[in-house]
Amino acid sequence: MRHRKEHTKSEQPQPNIGVDLIRIHRAVTRGLAVSLETCTAFAKGGFPDTVSAEGFWWYCNGLEAVALAHHVSEDELFFPCLRERLPDQDFDGLSADHEVMHVILGEMQAAREASSLTAMSAALAIPFLFYNLEDDDRTHFMSVMPPQVTQELVPFVWKDIWAPMKPFLLD
Repeated sequence: MRHRKEHTKSEQPQPNIGVDLIRIHRAVTRGLAVSLETCTAFAKGGFPDTVSAEGFWWYCNGLEAVALAHHVSEDELFFPCLRERLPDQDFDGLSADHEVMHVILGEMQAAREASSLTAMSAALAIPFLFYNLEDDDRTHFMSVMPPQVTQELVPFVWKDIWAPMKPFLLD
């Protein structure tokens, strides 16, 4: 378990939305790469065991929750604001890319809803973000989160929910 120094109000790292969006992109990109690599391996050799299959299921659900929330926030909040400031950028192209991914994410969501396994979005999404980031990005991302999330919910309260994903996450 990592221990962090408690920050006073004046020392508390300030969030930077642009940098944090890049961090989330890194976590989603890694999640997509791990999912593709794992699907390819499982397609060739099958699921090695029930625990791995369930862990991968939860991992994909974490990816779905994070990617969908991230894309909705970009499409509905950030892109409209940025269009005014950066009119020459292709935000429509980015939104179109999101729509393509939303078809896949929608299929993942339908599969989850049709299964007997139900997801708890925050209990999957937050650990998914934390543990798909390399150490420096993870440390920063966790430093701007409330201590109740980083020191209580993720490591203890939600542990049994996200623990099956652990083989697919970074240490």
